[in-house]
Amino acid sequence: MGALLARPLWNRGLTTLADLYRLRFGGGVERLAAILLVPSSVLWAGAQIRAFGQVLATVSDLTPSTAIGIAALFVVALAGEARTADAKKRGHDPKGYHDFRELCARDDLDIIHICTPPHWHALMAIEAAKQCGNPWLPAISSVQNLSSWLITAQDFDLKLIASLHAGATPLPVVLHQYQLRQGARPRRVLWLIGPEGDFSPSEMTQAITHGFLPITLGPLVLRSDTAAIYALSILSHELQK
Repeated sequence: MGALLARPLWNRGLTTLADLYRLRFGGGVERLAAILLVPSSVLWAGAQIRAFGQVLATVSDLTPSTAIGIAALFVVALAGEARTADAKKRGHDPKGYHDFRELCARDDLDIIHICTPPHWHALMAIEAAKQCGNPWLPAISSVQNLSSWLITAQDFDLKLIASLHAGATPLPVVLHQYQLRQGARPRRVLWLIGPEGDFSPSEMTQAITHGFLPITLGPLVLRSDTAAIYALSILSHELQK
């Protein structure tokens, strides 16, 4: 039966019974079938892996547990190859990348979303605080759009935005003017660092409307990550004078 049905199903891009049910009866039936088939599929796959492991253990000096582990890795590798072949057949590019810059170099992609687990950010912040002897742990907020975030950025003595646009003021001048007006240095300062290529004119206008002062970081155009470190460094230096 399998020999008769496998080739026609494969030619139609159907790799599971759920795929067939989706084609015949719709997405709802596909999801229900997938849920019902999970227990039997897991048991069947486990039985095949165990049988493969037993064969390996019989023809080699491996212990049954080691042989079953090797069999499981082999099956996972085969499943990955099968998914790659299926993706290619559907016209997709399943290529893996070790360096995200290779992905960014492609001209056929509109959006590239690179994610890291949230707990990585916390661990990096903790290790950075330990390394520099910082007595406080920085807060890491979730991503927001600029308009929403600007409304919440209120509790600061001085709000600065790094700018490549003409008319941006050097940081020492702004700090000196603030001290003349307030009689003291600012205690809470907010730096806004833009993406590569700087903020757009409309974004800059939004920031200025919400009280941000355009600051120049010098004649060199810095990467965003470098600009953030540089901005905090010169601010710390100026405030400690």
